[in-house]
Amino acid sequence: MIFGLCWVLTLAGLPASAVAETCIACRYFETLESAADPSAFSQAMARLEDRSPAAISLNRDLACNAGQGAVVAAELRAAADRQFSRTRDIIRQSRQCRETCAPALGEADYCAYRDGLVTDRYRLGAVALRLTDLVELYGRADEEDRLPLDILSADMTLYGGQSLTVLTDALRALATGNSDLLPELRWQASTTELSGLHDAMALLADLSLIEGDTKRFEMALEQAAGQLSTLRETLIAILSSGGPMPTTQRQTLERRILTGAANLAWVIASLQISAEAQRSAEGANRSAGVDGSADVMLAPQQGTVACLNRLSRDAYAASEAPGMTLEFLDGCRSFASCPPVDPDGTGAVVSPLRAFLGTSDETDRRTSMLVRSMCMAN
Repeated sequence: MIFGLCWVLTLAGLPASAVAETCIACRYFETLESAADPSAFSQAMARLEDRSPAAISLNRDLACNAGQGAVVAAELRAAADRQFSRTRDIIRQSRQCRETCAPALGEADYCAYRDGLVTDRYRLGAVALRLTDLVELYGRADEEDRLPLDILSADMTLYGGQSLTVLTDALRALATGNSDLLPELRWQASTTELSGLHDAMALLADLSLIEGDTKRFEMALEQAAGQLSTLRETLIAILSSGGPMPTTQRQTLERRILTGAANLAWVIASLQISAEAQRSAEGANRSAGVDGSADVMLAPQQGTVACLNRLSRDAYAASEAPGMTLEFLDGCRSFASCPPVDPDGTGAVVSPLRAFLGTSDETDRRTSMLVRSMCMAN
């Protein structure tokens, strides 16, 4: 077993470069060696060597017509439809008591509901955007006559590799105290690309378009993307404070960087291995005539693209409903506008679809309460 061999080589005292020859994830992680503390790097490498890759594969069933993917797709469509129902209910009610709704609608209630609407709009827009990204992914796969998993692997290798370079620079900044090694635009670009890849993989898993060890894969990518999104601000604040950095603080930050990089290297390797395995399996099926011709293989993919397109249009349209609701509710405000809200204020890297569906019931409850109270002063 490759990872067992990695462990044997480490015990034998071979350098990291020799170990990396037998371990794909180690080969990517090795790029940080020159910037890291040797002891901390060796410990992180040892953990990575003993970590088996996640095996995932593309599910060629129709996303909207079978299995758990169909259930999730139906939940999204229903939640999108409810956005319009809520808007209609509030507009209808506000027209009945336009002159008296202001005293009944308190600032706390209004602002809490407004924050929820802003968040819903943001999350639905994010879902629509990522669904569109998946349509483009399948389109690229069709144009290049490759599997979608191949395209994802290539993107993960490219953008994940760039993020590993950013994390290497973070180690150098930590060692030298030079914050110029942390250019904002470069970090933003890496964070955006990596978060986008996380969201795409999460949506594929949510819609059952990929199967296998998806939880372990998603958790590692979520952790890597989360570290990248918060690490620069932490480093800038510490390096700008002046004075020597405590050893324990430096070690903690270095462990954070190395952990994020190890997760990222493992994700890149797992996706490469999984894509290669599926390529081999599909090639063997075609050679043996299993599953028929290329047309038989293409039909499910076309159905998936059609499904993703429908869901994307539904989500985009529904993301406008919260704005319409706020426009009408503004006429009921007897106080200054609410404080600004950051719809992604937690900074957490999570599935946009799960984040949206997870708050749908609470939004329904708040809407019902709001509609009932709007004309109470009449």
